[in-house]
Formats: sequence, C-alpha cells, structure tokens
Amino acid sequence: MSDTFTANITSEGDVTVLKLVGEFDLGGLSTFNEALAAVDPSAAQVVIDLSELTFVDSTGLGCFARSHNELEARGAKLVLRAPSKAGRRIIDVLDLGQSVEIID
Repeated sequence: MSDTFTANITSEGDVTVLKLVGEFDLGGLSTFNEALAAVDPSAAQVVIDLSELTFVDSTGLGCFARSHNELEARGAKLVLRAPSKAGRRIIDVLDLGQSVEIID
C-alpha cells in the first residue's frame, strides 16, 4: 500500500475537478472516498484528473466505476481526464470507457 496518494478538489467554472496524485491502491481508498464525499452534491459534472496518477490498481478502478454509478443516479456526469497510456489500456480492457467519458 502507498502513502503517496492525494486527492484535491478544485473548480473549473461549473465543473468540479478531483485531481489524483501518486499511487491509488487500497491505501488511498479513504482519501479518495473523503474527497468524493466533499464534492458539492449539486455539481453537474465531476472530472477525475488522472494526469499525475502514477499507479492505479483494481481498488481505484472500482472506485471510478462506483463513482460513475453514484453520480449518474443523482443526474451528474463523471469524466476521466488524462489517463496514462497504461491506465487507458486498463480502462479499455475493463470497458469502463463504455459508460464513462474519457478525455485527453
């Protein structure tokens, strides 16, 4: 497990951005969950910025899928931004890109 994971919330206009930095594994689960819980419930779109994410395991991928489902249930949209080449390959293998928008 990693101690080098952070999740920071910012706004870009009317979009809430959750920027993940470091290695997202089981050790980062509570950090991610706390950050997601702090997102304004009225946010129409939440972007998870993966540009500084150096590693993600099944824990993180499961969190992305769960977040998508929770946001969709309240009428909001989840977008994954700037996954690494390896991260994009994993997202594609799991077909997560079929339900979640991915932008470079």
